[in-house]
Amino acid sequence: MYHYLIEKYDIAGVVVDSSYKDSKLRMQRIQRRIKKVGFFTVFQQILFCNLIRPILVRVAKKRVNQMTKKFKRRNPIHHPNALEVFNINDKSTADYIHKIRPDLVIVHGTSIISSGTLSQIECPIINFHIGITPKYRGLHGGYWALYNRDKENFGSTVHFVDNGIDTGGIIVQKVIDVTKEDNFYTYQILQTIHCLDCFDHAIEKIANGYHKARKMRLKKGKKVSRFYSHPTIAQYLYGRLFLNVK
Repeated sequence: MYHYLIEKYDIAGVVVDSSYKDSKLRMQRIQRRIKKVGFFTVFQQILFCNLIRPILVRVAKKRVNQMTKKFKRRNPIHHPNALEVFNINDKSTADYIHKIRPDLVIVHGTSIISSGTLSQIECPIINFHIGITPKYRGLHGGYWALYNRDKENFGSTVHFVDNGIDTGGIIVQKVIDVTKEDNFYTYQILQTIHCLDCFDHAIEKIANGYHKARKMRLKKGKKVSRFYSHPTIAQYLYGRLFLNVK
């Protein structure tokens, strides 16, 4: 994504969210998840992430190289005006954005941005979500669409960022096909690469004032909407054995 954007647009700066390196924050997230869905579910999710996912990564190595060969692997932290933070909601994030005064903020793969931080950013904020909202909010939208036998919603969304999680007004969406060579690990890469042109449509719309009329929150109850997380090891094995979802 970074390679695509920097080749086409003037990227004034980059904020790299490195909160995953903070063991204390990781533990706090696990504890919050346990309170929400229970210890047994979280334990099974951890088993999936630590036992199954590494195998899928190794199996998909050839497929990943095939999909990414035309892209340079650039780390955003090497941008000449990059800021690394260990808490995306730290005051330094808002101060940095005020300093560079961007016309647009693009979010991808960060921790949840608090309402306090959002309120301090004056320009439009959009998110590249790997999934079709509002039906598949949260993580692994493509995987869950296939799991639910809903391949018509395998794709990505660019939407405005609001105080909810993937609930902001939709700017553009794109549905794509999945191949038999793909698995849980490559789904997200496939959804990213084949939906990069969504940025061009979204940026053009915003440049033409689209955000002034459409920066709204999706209303609950109007459409089917659900937040998804990592599959448990039991869910993954069931999907693999009985639904042919890799």
